[in-house]
Amino acid sequence: MKPVCSKTKVKIIEFIGLPGSGKTTTALLLKDQLANQGSEIITKPDLAKWIQSIPRLKKIKLLVSNPFYTLRGIYLLLLGFQTKAGNPPTKKMIFRWLTSSLYLKSFMKKQLPGLCVLDQWSMQMLWSAWHERDIPGQSNINKHISLTEKFLPRKYVFFQVSPEVASHRILNRKNGDSRLDGLESEVLIEKLRASEALITKLMEALKQNNSDMLIVNAEDSPEHSTNTILEYIKP
Repeated sequence: MKPVCSKTKVKIIEFIGLPGSGKTTTALLLKDQLANQGSEIITKPDLAKWIQSIPRLKKIKLLVSNPFYTLRGIYLLLLGFQTKAGNPPTKKMIFRWLTSSLYLKSFMKKQLPGLCVLDQWSMQMLWSAWHERDIPGQSNINKHISLTEKFLPRKYVFFQVSPEVASHRILNRKNGDSRLDGLESEVLIEKLRASEALITKLMEALKQNNSDMLIVNAEDSPEHSTNTILEYIKP
């Protein structure tokens, strides 16, 4: 297989799925596989480390570097103030969606990785901020999905796994750092079912938008998921 991408054709893959579905493990396996083929692969921790290294003044400059996108973010914030969703958690999530996209744009432009693999990045932030609070307007959601994809084209990979299987994995992992670690099985499954409903709605919205996405059976091994994704992103 050829390298996934050259420096003249940057690609972004956004992983979406329940905790315990194998997203992080698969991202690391994908990184190892493609590194052996000569492709530079960046994952979310690499991006987060880069963002943390930026001085505050440079971050402010970056956040106003794209006026149209910044204005769109301000519009979302104002909408949050004007609805019952205008509470701090929702406003914070919308702001994270805006800033994460601008940071990612700058990162891709300056670092030129062969492939950037993101674990639940901007789309999940945006959907969480809007849909969990019952903000009306499916067409508005689709407009923002389109905007994000035009701003930074990407592919999506959905990790399908039942809440019961995901719960079993979380309960049995040794070095987890999730907010779900330490919960009783029944509570954990209930929380995962709520997340599953949110993720299913996100998938439906992306389908309506004709987004480029792949669904993998995450109840198989991470190695199987990795091979499926490799075929999906093969040039």
